[in-house]
Amino acid sequence: MTSRPDPTADGTPAESSFGRKEWILFGSIIALAFVTRLIYVMFMRSNPTFENPIMDPLYHAEWARAFVRGESFMEGQPFFRAPLYPWFLGICFELFGENFLVPRIIQAAMGAVSCGLVFLIGRRVFSTLTGTAAGIVAATYWIFLYFDAELLIVPMIVLLDLLALWLLLRADASHKTSDYLLSGLAIGLSAIARPNVLLFGLAVCLWIVIRRRREWQHGLLHAFLFGLACLVPIIPITVRNYSVGDDLVLISSQGGVNFFIGNNPQADGTRAVVPGTRPDWWGGYHDTIAMAEQAATRVQFGKPIAAGRSSRRKSRGTSLESPSNSSPRRQANGSISRAGSSATTGTPRRSTTTSRSVSLPNATAASSSFCPLARG
Repeated sequence: MTSRPDPTADGTPAESSFGRKEWILFGSIIALAFVTRLIYVMFMRSNPTFENPIMDPLYHAEWARAFVRGESFMEGQPFFRAPLYPWFLGICFELFGENFLVPRIIQAAMGAVSCGLVFLIGRRVFSTLTGTAAGIVAATYWIFLYFDAELLIVPMIVLLDLLALWLLLRADASHKTSDYLLSGLAIGLSAIARPNVLLFGLAVCLWIVIRRRREWQHGLLHAFLFGLACLVPIIPITVRNYSVGDDLVLISSQGGVNFFIGNNPQADGTRAVVPGTRPDWWGGYHDTIAMAEQAATRVQFGKPIAAGRSSRRKSRGTSLESPSNSSPRRQANGSISRAGSSATTGTPRRSTTTSRSVSLPNATAASSSFCPLARG
């Protein structure tokens, strides 16, 4: 991540010469991005799923409704998914009623600002021309338009990650402590929307130390402050998970089942479903718990199923084998367990504190996990 500002004639870095031309380009890219997204959102209103979300958007909408009612979603358990986006959706519902248009318009604005950040990053690292081209591509790229109009995490994490990257580039040039702190805070907020960004956060800490190796004391200090700022939004979530679910879950517990989805003997790289489970949200959730309980060698009562440790253990074994050479083990959709019994009714309901805590040396699915989608 080498910062190479575009110098002006007098040698001043381009970032400090953000003049009228740059403001026009920046504003034009944001305007183009917002208008294209708004047009797409308006066309999407005729889609039946616009007002009747399914799968992940439905899960987020149900969580948002619980937020408005002041209820705990999936009570008595650590967060299965990171909470920031459902909280955002809940705030929209609280302020504007259960309106599926308003959050999409706000997300269109998020996507537009993200395109502006693409311009700023491209300009700082390469040149104004490169930044402009990248910003225009981002503003009109159809995949970005699609995700910015869905009730999904994508527009939020893209905005936060780009903001963190831009702040890091500023910090690398200015060595201002405030920029390191703000970039760490952006990564932390992104993590409570989608936790896997923390891997990037660890790499950033190392990058800061390497970049400041000639002033290694300052490098260590800024890396520490960056990491500390990352933890500010995360620690309250971890404390909540432990106090509610009696389980040490940093942010969310879906990692184990997602790892198993990608590494089980039947994984094909395209299906985001645990083999042998129903492909709907709550059906898959209960089926996965039932399969884990059936495969368990030890069952502990009194707290919800843990945060995916069993799937990681099983996946570590199966990922060493070629799925084509493995003998897939078919699991029945039916269940002899309480969780399985509730699953087979087909009723989409939240799991309660009657769920079990399972230690699964040979489990086939993650504890406290359902299956359908590994994406946000």
